[in-house]
Amino acid sequence: MILLVIVVLISIWYVYRYASKIEKDPSKSLVFSQRDEDLKRFAIDSDADNVAMTGRQKGVLWLFGATFVIMIVGLVPWASINSSWTFFETATKWLSGIPVLGNAAELHKGAVDA
Repeated sequence: MILLVIVVLISIWYVYRYASKIEKDPSKSLVFSQRDEDLKRFAIDSDADNVAMTGRQKGVLWLFGATFVIMIVGLVPWASINSSWTFFETATKWLSGIPVLGNAAELHKGAVDA
């Protein structure tokens, strides 16, 4: 742990020193010769701030958010908080009853036990 802290501190110091030097004089950068090409390639339109999300992008964002919420809620030990909350046990039994998923869970359990 001590070695890790020392190496991280040295790395932060080195990157900060290099960034300060480049901020003062960009021509000292190792990739300064590519600057004009990079400015053309990564040019941002002035209308880029007003671009609306498509329906597909909104759907993917909602799916990601819902998945994240389900993951967090699934990690909470609800049975130890309140024994009358059986939603997750019921959902697990229902998912295990689905032929493909139930078999996959049994196969995984057998692989873990082995």
